Amino acid sequence: MMASRHRTVLHRDHYHGRSIQVCECGTVVGEHQAAYVGAAIHRHRSAAGLTQQELARRAGLSVRAVRDIEQGRIGRPRSRSVRGLLDALALSVQEHEALLSVLTAAGGSGGQLRIGVLGPLDVVVNGSPLDIRSERQRTVVALLALQHGRTVPVDDFVDALWGDRPPRTARNLVQLYVGEVRALLGPAGHTVRFAGLGYAAELSFQEVDLARFEDLETRAQAAWTDGHPAQAAELYADALRCWRGPALVDAGDRLRQHPAAIAAGQRRIAATVAYADAAIALGAGERAIPALRALCREEPLQEAVHGRLMLALAAADERAAALRVFADLRAVLADELGVEPGAALADIHLRILRGARPATGAAPADRPARRIPAQLPAATSPFVGRTPQLAALDQLLTTDSVAVVAGTAGAGKTALAVHWAHLVAEKFPDGQLYLNLRGYDPDTPLDPADALARLLTGLGVPGADLALTVDERAAQLRTELAGRRVLMLLDNAGTAEQVRPLLPGTAGCAVVVTSRDDLAGLVATQGARRVDLDLLREDESVVLLRRLLGTRAQASLDAVVALARQCAHLPLALRVAAELAAARSQTPLADLVAELADHHQRLRSLDAGGDPRAAVATVFSWSMRNLSADDARTFRLLGLHPGADLDPYAAAALADTTPRQAGRTLAALGRAHLTQANDAGRHGMHDLLRAYAIQLCGERERASAYGRLLDFYLATAAAAMDVLHPAEAHRRPRVPESPTPMPDLSAAASALAWLDAERPTLVAVVAYAAAHGRGSHAIRLATVLFRYLEASHYTDALIIYRHALAAARLDGDRAAQAHALHGLGCFHFKCGQFDLAADYLRTARRHFRHVGDRGGEARALNNLGSVEQRRGRYGPAADLHRRALNRYLDVGDQLGQVRALINLGRDEYQLGRLDASAGHVQRALTLCRTIGDAPGDGDALERLGRVEHRRGHHSRAAELYLRSLRQYQRNGDRSGEASAMASLGVVYPELGRHTEAADLLRQAETMFRELGDQNGEGNARNGLGEAARATGQHAEALDHHTAALTLTTISGARDEQARAHAGLGHAHDALGSPTDAGLHFGRAVALYANLRMPEAETLRAHVAERRRRATPPPGR
Repeated sequence: MMASRHRTVLHRDHYHGRSIQVCECGTVVGEHQAAYVGAAIHRHRSAAGLTQQELARRAGLSVRAVRDIEQGRIGRPRSRSVRGLLDALALSVQEHEALLSVLTAAGGSGGQLRIGVLGPLDVVVNGSPLDIRSERQRTVVALLALQHGRTVPVDDFVDALWGDRPPRTARNLVQLYVGEVRALLGPAGHTVRFAGLGYAAELSFQEVDLARFEDLETRAQAAWTDGHPAQAAELYADALRCWRGPALVDAGDRLRQHPAAIAAGQRRIAATVAYADAAIALGAGERAIPALRALCREEPLQEAVHGRLMLALAAADERAAALRVFADLRAVLADELGVEPGAALADIHLRILRGARPATGAAPADRPARRIPAQLPAATSPFVGRTPQLAALDQLLTTDSVAVVAGTAGAGKTALAVHWAHLVAEKFPDGQLYLNLRGYDPDTPLDPADALARLLTGLGVPGADLALTVDERAAQLRTELAGRRVLMLLDNAGTAEQVRPLLPGTAGCAVVVTSRDDLAGLVATQGARRVDLDLLREDESVVLLRRLLGTRAQASLDAVVALARQCAHLPLALRVAAELAAARSQTPLADLVAELADHHQRLRSLDAGGDPRAAVATVFSWSMRNLSADDARTFRLLGLHPGADLDPYAAAALADTTPRQAGRTLAALGRAHLTQANDAGRHGMHDLLRAYAIQLCGERERASAYGRLLDFYLATAAAAMDVLHPAEAHRRPRVPESPTPMPDLSAAASALAWLDAERPTLVAVVAYAAAHGRGSHAIRLATVLFRYLEASHYTDALIIYRHALAAARLDGDRAAQAHALHGLGCFHFKCGQFDLAADYLRTARRHFRHVGDRGGEARALNNLGSVEQRRGRYGPAADLHRRALNRYLDVGDQLGQVRALINLGRDEYQLGRLDASAGHVQRALTLCRTIGDAPGDGDALERLGRVEHRRGHHSRAAELYLRSLRQYQRNGDRSGEASAMASLGVVYPELGRHTEAADLLRQAETMFRELGDQNGEGNARNGLGEAARATGQHAEALDHHTAALTLTTISGARDEQARAHAGLGHAHDALGSPTDAGLHFGRAVALYANLRMPEAETLRAHVAERRRRATPPPGR
């Protein structure tokens, strides 16, 4: 201890006349620490060629703060400020560490303090552990350390100390306990100070392990973002070494559940996942395994961490251990929660089973790289002011994760958020998501389910893989965002409830929400930072107008100031007024202002209490005066459109004009800032402008415009479907021709492109029609779109058919109710919800019977049979399909007969009645060619091939499979194409064509995977397993059948599960594991017998023969 008082000075640094002493151990003499750091910052800034102003802007500090730190005037600068400067200077890791350590290594005049909260609470003063026995004092220390530099409100202390039963003197007692803690900490106690609403401890990253962890983790993220995985891995490893166990593990529940403690735990999870990604990217996944295993023990239900452990083990060639991790977690989830692992973990499991060795944790080698969304709208230019708000948003880069930009309509909330997002986009290398929640739309605010679907789709999740419920989708989004740095901009939120399901679950992502409401619920429960946006200051308004008006403003500065005041300094109003002035370029600006002032006086009655919205209405009215009569009428009518945007054809329908004229009008309105065009050539409208436009519309004008628009969408959708599915035209309702021109949809590609572009609008149109007394349009549009939605748009389909059902019930239309119920049953079936599907289909059948619609009743029976078929109940399924066929025959519906006959063929095939199966399918094939049903033709040919295959006619089966493959390819049916390839892959080994079989099966597996068809993928994996067994590759067969079993268990295909168990039995038998083989054979026999499939007897005979061979003869 004495040696430290007699330090030998090795050298002196000089800056601003101060002598800085450095001792031989490298430590800066205490009183010179700040000057030493300041000198170093000055030296690095000069080397980088930066001015103090430039460095201050980069670091988010004032120029004065930078100057005072450089000159050593601040005895103990905040470590957060210094970190910001060092980050802005882009120093190396070693320089960064060395300079920050100077600030705390000697402790100056105070004592050395170390507080640990990442594990049991640990306090060290001047190198000696401090034994704090009072639980009250330990709570105070823990709260101060958890916030390390931020103010802890007195209410937080009260809550942590006493919960919901505080004494009447609680606030005084908090003051007492804080004083005791100051005394306990000795010389270091001076760091604890009163800060208005609470107490704060100015603690550096060296003094609190949590601050140290956060600093290292932030720098690790930056290194990873900058493309330095080795540096990132090193920093993540250092960050994770700060943890000694769960945060405050020895404290009471209230402290352990404090939001800051929970957030620290979540950030640890994210850091561990990111460390694994970096290590795997370096080909050193084994380095992350100890940290992952430790966290898995502490978080036994955390799927993201278990998933990265599986990837790290697989990368270290420990596939068996990786698969055991999945099996163990699966058992724990089943026991604890009664659920299966989530989609993301199941996906990792499948990739490991497929033999993929991940190149990084985020993008395994066998999988396309994750989509990196770049959805930010174009930034508004010019952008003026808002410096405090931009600085507040910058906090999202370090501490906060959610910010709410709140302000009145037209205040520039979106412009601010988008401007800031573009400034920081590079700090979010995994992408930027943008979503307009339409929270203030009077008819169609975006509901959380739809919002989640759009965010997940933006992240690359296929539509077929979307979860069904809001809670499931929210969990799916959190899984997708775990370990990623994504910026989310959620625009125009109406309520906190609209936003909560959309928030990430771990650190790393940032969310900016804009709203006219302050969303106090998000601030209170999610810790969101509120950024209030007021009107622009007068000087900022003037600057904005001068930039918008250019040289014209220079000669009329007084007029510019007056115009800014007339616009109430509201950004939207200022931009519209500037465009109006530009459009009247020959009118002197002063004359225009005087003219507008008179009009403003006439509208003063609108200006109740200086409401800025009145200024908007006034400015909108100015712009209307500058429009032609036709353009003004079109503007009024555009507000009626229920979707987010529209094309010139829809605008023409509203305005009863030609698409060319509508396009010219949209361009004129865009120049006046009354509409906005996107990259796809579609036009949208600010919700404030929409409300203003609707207000200007008379009832008669409104009703006729709505009628034309709904007729246009119904007729155009019907035309598109006639091109795509002509054989089903008789099933769709007859609709009148559109009253206005439609786009050319004569080619299948253009018809499909129109439906894809308009799908969100069509959903909104159905919802609007159902809610506004136009139920007939809602019902007919839903029916028209059925086959298109069936392709993969199940979520939109369920929304559409729910609205159609509501409209039908409101109208008391039993026939329409039957069609809506039938649609809901079909789409719940597509989603795998068989019980719910059966309920809807049975109810639909009763309605069809009540109204005497035998064709509708036949469709309900046919689909009920499909439900039973998927459940493995082939006998009841066949009965339902026969009844459906009889009704189709009665009504002469030949297309329905094709579908019922093919389904009957499938039922009979599964029951082993091959002649009956072939007879049904041959009838279906003949009908297909009579009515020109090309899709049915491919299905029938493949089904006939299956029959010939089971009969042992392998060459004939291969020929039929090839014909079905060509038909599917002509139809553009990728699902059918994959199915035919898989069938060929199964029959080719029987013809000795093993290499071709494996190639076809691999192609089929890839196509099924891209389509999101797990049942089909399981079929292909079973085929690959059988092909591997045929060539003696039993270990490979084991992997394929294991993957198939996982896939088909998820999809519910019991026949393929039985096939997988049989394949596993054969593989284990060949690999010398008779016990495992017997177990799988037994399960396969039980499944086949339960399904009444002939394979049960074949397999029983094999098992009996196997037992006979294993039993020694008598007498031995």
